[in-house]
Order: sequence, then C-alpha cells, then structure tokens
Amino acid sequence: MKIQQRQNIKLLNYSTSSFCVSTGKKEYLFDGAKNGSPTVYYFNWEDIECIDSRSSAIKTGALVFAPEDRSEAYKALKKFDWETTIIFEETIDDIIVNPTIENLEKVLAIRDIHTIERFRGKMLSYINNGKGIDSRFIDIVNERFKEINSGVFNSKLLLKPEIDYSGSAGIDVSELKEKNRAMEQKLAEMESMMAKIIKNNKETKDPVRPEAGNK
Repeated sequence: MKIQQRQNIKLLNYSTSSFCVSTGKKEYLFDGAKNGSPTVYYFNWEDIECIDSRSSAIKTGALVFAPEDRSEAYKALKKFDWETTIIFEETIDDIIVNPTIENLEKVLAIRDIHTIERFRGKMLSYINNGKGIDSRFIDIVNERFKEINSGVFNSKLLLKPEIDYSGSAGIDVSELKEKNRAMEQKLAEMESMMAKIIKNNKETKDPVRPEAGNK
C-alpha cells in the first residue's frame, strides 16, 4: 500500500525539546524524548501534508518518519535530497563527535532557531554526562545561535581549516561549566516562550498528548 493511502503513519520526536504542530483540525504536542525513547503520533497522509505546510518540523528533522517510511515519505513530500538536507538526531551526534570543517559548515548553514536549539540541547546533554566538547566548537554553535536570533540567516562566521575543533586542548572545564549555565538559562527561556506560544494558540481544549516511549 502506498504511504498516501495509509492511516497509521508514524511521526516521532527524538529530540529533548517539545514541539507543537497542527493539522488544521487539531493540535498535537510532541513532548521531548525521555531516555532516548521518542514521543510518537500516528497520522494519515492528509494530516502529514497539513503539518508539513504549516510547520518546519518535518523539513528540518525535528519530527521524523520511521526509518522504514523515510524514503517513500520524503519523496512523496518532494524532499528528494532529504538524506543530505534533513538534520536527524544522529546527524547532530555525528557533528558533535566529529566536528570536521565539512560538518561545521552544516552548522553555519542552519537557518532556523529550533534546529540550532537542538544542537545546544544536545551539547548540554553531553556536558552534563561528562563528555568533553571542544570549547571552540561550543562557541561556533552559540555564535550561530546569536546570528539566527538576530535575523542573520546567512552566517558571517569564518572557519579556520588549520584549527582542530575536536582537539581536547581546547577544553577548559571552568569555561564549559560557565557555558553550561548560560545554555541552561537560554534553554529555560526558550521553553518558557514555547509554553506561552502553545497556551496562546491552543484551542478550547488542550492539544492531544501521546504516551511517550512508543516506537
């Protein structure tokens, strides 16, 4: 059966951030993933198209299809280059663990605030779990966040090929802790803003909530 004919198409949120999307008929609140378990909803194709037209969540990889549906679903949405343009959670992990110049260019190419916040949230998780991240890499992500937040969608940041952004020499524990606190404050502010937006935009009853952890 073609995906356009199905009534049980999964959309999953593997990010720790929450997302609210609308089908035009109903709002759905995707809570953040817990311990790696995603939040899941099931939709028909008409609803998928409505969500995609009203939100950037599918376009950016904030919400994703099940692996077995990805190729067919993205092509049906005319996202033929999905494998190289959509930023999945595993893509973020790879960029953080392997901050090559090529991967860093992907960070500078990000144009929306939600995607760069996903990077910041993931870095915060790494730091809280004692995983070292080069402070220069953290600076790049945070500076790109500032650019996007200021409306600069084409980054003016310059990468230096001679610098090893993955080298442990750049790590300063006290600096990381300070950056950690700053990121936590920014994330808390973003969560507060998101909660206000959801509250102001929701209909007479609360958005539907799924049970987290369904796969």
